[in-house]
Amino acid sequence: MRLTFALNSLWLSNVRSRLRLVKITLIILTLLLAAVGAFFIGPRIHEAALWHQLSQRVPAQALSPAEAEITVDPVSARLTPDGVDQVGHVRLANGDIWRFAFRSHHLLHGSDSYSVFAGPAGIYRVRGDYFCCEVQFPSTTTPKDSADFLTFLRRFHNSVERAK
Repeated sequence: MRLTFALNSLWLSNVRSRLRLVKITLIILTLLLAAVGAFFIGPRIHEAALWHQLSQRVPAQALSPAEAEITVDPVSARLTPDGVDQVGHVRLANGDIWRFAFRSHHLLHGSDSYSVFAGPAGIYRVRGDYFCCEVQFPSTTTPKDSADFLTFLRRFHNSVERAK
């Protein structure tokens, strides 16, 4: 009887230690998966929120001269009330208007600035470093039409995607 009890106790002790080891292993795996998920998914969630914020800030219409704080042909713009983003429009040589919202990479602590442009050819998300601190064009490079404007954006930015 004592031998059976001793063997049962030894077996039960062995099972408990194995269960403890399995439990610890599962906890470690869960923590590792959470860390990997945060590393890979976290930035995507942040970027999606940024695109959403900028999309909401694109002006419904071109700024009036009274609304524009900055006018450097072909761009008319102003800062948002919170001073974070620049919003405005670009008037192309043929009269097309592209409205935009822009956030500088300086505020994002990264190498790319983010812009959303809305115009006759649709809504586009633009990410890159050509527009550093503000949306601006060289005075000799005012795009002639919307196709030329999109070509310009694609030439100088890492990513130009049509918004879904």
